[in-house]
Amino acid sequence: MTRDADVDTRSAAGPLSPPVQRVSKDGPRQRFGRLLRSAPGVVLLVVSLVVLIAVWQYAQTRIRAVPPLYLPPPSAIWHALLENFRNGQFQQNIAFSLQNYGVGLAIGASAGVAIGLVTGGIRKVNIILTPYIWALYSTPNIAFQPILIVALGFTPLPKIIMIILGVIFPIIVNTIAGVEKVDGSLLRAARVFGANRLQLYLKVAVPYTVPFIMTGLRLGATRGLLYMYISEIYGSTNGLGYMVLQATHRFQTPTAFAGVVLLVVMSILIVQVLQIVPRFLPHTREAKI
Repeated sequence: MTRDADVDTRSAAGPLSPPVQRVSKDGPRQRFGRLLRSAPGVVLLVVSLVVLIAVWQYAQTRIRAVPPLYLPPPSAIWHALLENFRNGQFQQNIAFSLQNYGVGLAIGASAGVAIGLVTGGIRKVNIILTPYIWALYSTPNIAFQPILIVALGFTPLPKIIMIILGVIFPIIVNTIAGVEKVDGSLLRAARVFGANRLQLYLKVAVPYTVPFIMTGLRLGATRGLLYMYISEIYGSTNGLGYMVLQATHRFQTPTAFAGVVLLVVMSILIVQVLQIVPRFLPHTREAKI
């Protein structure tokens, strides 16, 4: 009787009844185990970095494999980093660099996405602009730096233009590739439901192209950081590049290395932020070009 009642109870639920939600009973030990299993790459990276710094410190303080004038030990770089933060030199130069970089990145990213969407979606525009885009992309844009300095002086504007040139072209190229790879079946289905050209762009092409745009943005952001640094070395009186150049002129190698370390940290943070952003965007996938 009990067995029959059990059968009747299960059949009464029916195939359309919602599945039973199983409550996870994992305790702190299970959660800690999952954390350890998911973090071997981070642990390995930290361990390798600590070992590298330790070997570097030992080689430069005990063995003196390379003269400290050319390669200071990590302890000297750390001391120079703290000292320049105390006297405010790093804050002033970082603020100048980040202000120019932020403006250049915003303009370059916006223009790059717009140009890429239009060029990838309109055949005639693609035929006209693509040769110029690839020509400028393959050209070392730093060649324009002396011309910009002569025309605009030692103002922030030449540096912002150089950052824009570094950011815009990877974004354009990747956006065009994303538009050209939009699944034709999606476009045909949208047309069947009465979508016009603007709706095809907004509802199909743009969501499909977002991963390609993010890939181009990561490439352009790091490239723009390089152009920011170079533009401050040649033709600037402020910024991280200027600070590193002045430190090398004064043979203050630890300060120069400290500036390079700051640039590396900035680059890593920017890339990490741009890798996290797509997780919060709907309908994204991994771009493969």
